[in-house]
Amino acid sequence: MAELHSQTLASRWAKLPLPSQLANIGSEVSRLVLWIKKGNNEQVERSLARALELVDATLSDPRFGKKREEIEMLKHSIIGITKKNDLGIDPDSILAYFNPFFSMAALK
Repeated sequence: MAELHSQTLASRWAKLPLPSQLANIGSEVSRLVLWIKKGNNEQVERSLARALELVDATLSDPRFGKKREEIEMLKHSIIGITKKNDLGIDPDSILAYFNPFFSMAALK
């Protein structure tokens, strides 16, 4: 089932422009932050896994090679907010990163 899900994701994801991909990642990260604040570790793990799955799908997209370093940093930041802020990343700050992408996706 997971393989089918990944294949479906890859084919659909490849059709989205980068702002739309980042808006979708941001939606999952917003759920992740919500669960962190509520202290629901089970849901944190699920949201983290889904967010990382989406980030990895973006990283595998050859169209965004020039953005790869930024996307890798984003991935580490997402992981960082779940690690008791070892990186000193404020969950609300990472959400602010996604605001322009939410706006761009809404305009399309």
